[in-house]
Amino acid sequence: MIEHVDVAVAGAGVTGLAAAWAAEQQGATVALFEAGAECGGVIKSENADGFLVERGATSMTGSADVMQLLRRLSLRDDVIVPPAASKRRYIVRDGQLCVLPASPPGLLTTSALSWRAKFRVLREPWVSPPTIPPEAESLAQLVRRRFGEEVLDYIVDPFVNGVYAGDPERLSSRFALRMLSELEREHGSILLGGIKQARRRSAGNAANRRGNAGAAHEQPGTATNALDAVPHILSFRKGMQQLPQAIEAALLRPVRYRQPVTEVAHRDGQWQISSGVGTRHLVSANALIVALPSHQLQNLSWPDEFASALARVPSVVHAPVSTVALGFQRSQVAHPLNGFGVLIPHKEQRGILGAVFNSSMFAGRAPDAHVLITCFVGGARVRGALTVEQAAQTSLSELAPLVGLTGSPVYMSSHVWRKGIPQFNVGHEAVGHALDALEAAWPGLFFSGSYRTGVAVGECLGNGFAVGARAASSGRQKGAQRAILAAAGPNRL
Repeated sequence: MIEHVDVAVAGAGVTGLAAAWAAEQQGATVALFEAGAECGGVIKSENADGFLVERGATSMTGSADVMQLLRRLSLRDDVIVPPAASKRRYIVRDGQLCVLPASPPGLLTTSALSWRAKFRVLREPWVSPPTIPPEAESLAQLVRRRFGEEVLDYIVDPFVNGVYAGDPERLSSRFALRMLSELEREHGSILLGGIKQARRRSAGNAANRRGNAGAAHEQPGTATNALDAVPHILSFRKGMQQLPQAIEAALLRPVRYRQPVTEVAHRDGQWQISSGVGTRHLVSANALIVALPSHQLQNLSWPDEFASALARVPSVVHAPVSTVALGFQRSQVAHPLNGFGVLIPHKEQRGILGAVFNSSMFAGRAPDAHVLITCFVGGARVRGALTVEQAAQTSLSELAPLVGLTGSPVYMSSHVWRKGIPQFNVGHEAVGHALDALEAAWPGLFFSGSYRTGVAVGECLGNGFAVGARAASSGRQKGAQRAILAAAGPNRL
């Protein structure tokens, strides 16, 4: 007998989990399939020798929607935020650490740029608009046109390394750091638009502080909690994997682990899903959400007419990335590690993309009198295979002169994501258009994942929520139609 549900979801990464949870919140019955033995996708946290190590995302950006979700998941009290000093980010120039500007106006005061480059920044409001279509312009072309080569090399390139492990010459200006193209479009100037946004944020923060102070005054004896406001960056006491685990625990039906979706059929308006290795499991669903990485879409057996259309969807390049966790005694590190971490411009020709100062960011990441640093190696510009041994050796040799390391680490481990981060390269619009066309041609089918809307954890959550709600609505509508037809019997019109 085939099990029937309103919505089936393939993939229990954070997007698939969010989609399943949102669909259940709309009253849909959901079957969530996962090929592996745990949820969370590339979000993985491990405890080893007193160090709390992140194999994937080390933090996430806060928002009002995220904080509301965390309260509903009973995660609110497990949220931890970094100290104010963590807003400081370093980049490397000429082998030395410099503070990265936190806003466009900061470009005029940073030691990371020469005076010539700063004068070029001041000219930005008078730069002419692009002469090519926005969808054809790379991020490098946009930045070079408006700010010049030095800002590209020492400000934008290292930031892109940290977010996408990507190449700004190939990344699309409309998808990667899209805020820049939006500021140009809306204000005619990235610099002036950034200043206006900074002023609005400052005014909003001041209003929030006044509101919190008033609330505390009205209720004597209560302290205003910093998390009553929306934190810019956050993590969790037990690591980032606590988030997907909490969503999983909130689901009404358990995740079906070690049951990869292997075959998808479409019969009489229903999606028929085969899953499992060896023992075959069959589920019929009114709606199907495919929350798998884009490079896994072709691994499924699809209906012939669908497979031919899917083959025309442009492929999305995924950059290989290795995370290398390094634990030291505090006395072994000369640098104060007073910030988020360090980003490495490609122009510096070093073997690492950057490093995060985990134990400076969040409490409980290292034993007392120790520090934890995570290096990132690889990226879209890497050539050849990436191995854990190479990544570890490169991280140690490159990090040592930057932060003043002495001796061997007391803890070291590395992990390689061979297809780690999707690249939003020029022409990425074609991917979205092709998938939109497939969804329109096959009602009840939804594609979701970081390759569609963004790689940040918050973006994946938001996309999952939206897709889950849409799938639930579609599934319930189809279910009602099936019930009407079944009640009508053989004499239905």
